[in-house]
Amino acid sequence: MRTKKEQNLELKYTGCLDGAKSIYLHYGIGENWDEIAECKMRKLKSCYKTEVTIPAGTELKFCFRDAEGNWDNNEGKDYCYTPVTKDTPVNIYSDVEVNPYEPKIKS
Repeated sequence: MRTKKEQNLELKYTGCLDGAKSIYLHYGIGENWDEIAECKMRKLKSCYKTEVTIPAGTELKFCFRDAEGNWDNNEGKDYCYTPVTKDTPVNIYSDVEVNPYEPKIKS
């Protein structure tokens, strides 16, 4: 049986930076924020949205910033997505939604 090596995540944001001209997802892998990266989120009618791909089974640490240098880092605690298993509690945030997804195959 082939194992998955990557996990695709869709992130939606409606937090305190909502209304900014542009918002960026700032993220890293695991407890130590390894492989730090940043990407610009797309502005939709109801939220800002982006997709990221991380190694399967790893934790994603993240926060958000706007173009003016304002940050939303969950009041200094950062946001975190931990892959859900039967022993892992679900992390729930009122202004952030993280959903695993399977990318559409382009034909």
